[in-house]
Amino acid sequence: MIFFIAIVILMIGIYAYQFLIDDTFLPRIVFLYVIVPLRGIGIWGAFVFFGLMVLQSIIAPIPSEMVLFAGGLIWGLAGGSIIGYIGSMISAIIGYYIAKRGGKPLAVNSLGQKTVDSLEYYVTKYGFVLVMGMRMIPMVPYDLFTLASGFTQMKMKSYIISTGIGTITRVIFYAWLGIVVGGDIDTLILTYQNNPAGFLQLFESSQYMQSFNLILGIIIGVVIIGFFVFYILVFPYMKRHYEKQKKRRKGNKMLENEIVALVDEITKNKKNEGKETNK
Repeated sequence: MIFFIAIVILMIGIYAYQFLIDDTFLPRIVFLYVIVPLRGIGIWGAFVFFGLMVLQSIIAPIPSEMVLFAGGLIWGLAGGSIIGYIGSMISAIIGYYIAKRGGKPLAVNSLGQKTVDSLEYYVTKYGFVLVMGMRMIPMVPYDLFTLASGFTQMKMKSYIISTGIGTITRVIFYAWLGIVVGGDIDTLILTYQNNPAGFLQLFESSQYMQSFNLILGIIIGVVIIGFFVFYILVFPYMKRHYEKQKKRRKGNKMLENEIVALVDEITKNKKNEGKETNK
């Protein structure tokens, strides 16, 4: 729980610094320490990218969407989609394994026992469709359902297939977004390599930086809205529906027990009547 709170505080601090103090901070970090180095090391950049995807899924305060977006900037539509897909699948499998090993206590501490019970009920019953749908729609947070998939009864094979199908549209979308909004990325890289003194001035007015901040703002906004929608509307509904189903199952079980007891009593009475008749 302390680790989770620390990550949230770190995220708030980074985003506050980005949007209130220095709007070049995150675009500059991604450009200097992700895009330029990964382009420079060729095929080995893909393996570093996979590592970033895994790191992001566990602790990093930058949304996975921004990493996939960077993949489009680095390798284009086809390369960004393929490498982004592989990286997403690797991080998804590792996330599932971590959740299976110890994700439920974290979820209970963060969401409460009743919410986790209802989430477990839904993912157990509709897990394939839920995981695929949440992965398929760009900018929709899916981490909660990845966590739930790990500590519920959803089998890993089903999880991998649903994740694999749902991830296709997401990675293609962000790779495409990367090549559309990063039109001047090659100019920025050449300027950074050949004219470091003039790089910062060009960077601040570049299409890349403006687009990066716009996309980051939209993603954060969608995540925040999604957070409140889930906590105010979805989770309460899930808990109410789960409690109704729980009461209904309990009532059905009681009725079943009563029927069984009644049948046993009738059978017993018939046996007694048969014994008296034989006498």
